[in-house]
Amino acid sequence: VEKWDGFRFESADRQAGQVDVACHYDGLLASCCLEASAVDRVVYNYVNNATRFSAGSNICMEILPVGEHTVRWIVANPITRDQAQWLRQETGGDLSQLFRGGLTRGGNGLGLSNCADFVAAAFGLPDIDSALRGRYLGAMVEDGWYLAWAHWPALYPDGSERPVVTQ
Repeated sequence: VEKWDGFRFESADRQAGQVDVACHYDGLLASCCLEASAVDRVVYNYVNNATRFSAGSNICMEILPVGEHTVRWIVANPITRDQAQWLRQETGGDLSQLFRGGLTRGGNGLGLSNCADFVAAAFGLPDIDSALRGRYLGAMVEDGWYLAWAHWPALYPDGSERPVVTQ
């Protein structure tokens, strides 16, 4: 979380910006380096997309516990009307299509499908469709903002039933 809060980014066609993090979860997410890398890959893909497509200078990230054993990561960035229209048109209004692979606006279309693969595997789900139907990850456009979220299982090494929540 520390590496993201205040992270500065630049784009050739607009002024520099930064990532602002609101973290309401104080706990562990990974039991090994491979799992930590998977969480990082999901967050990196979300932040890379946000920095690439943000219509503003700030990106918001929120991390919060959901239920008893899950952490939700949300990355949000402002978008233009043109971007919102492109998303509606290319997905038929179903933004889960972004996570199925092959849909892109200048990239390779694999980043978000990789995220879906990681999230499905983390929860022991059989495939991406199960993760999307269960809303383990997804995206939406609301009030000029694109929001992408992903859930990840929380790790409680002391056997406790609930995460530690900070305000």
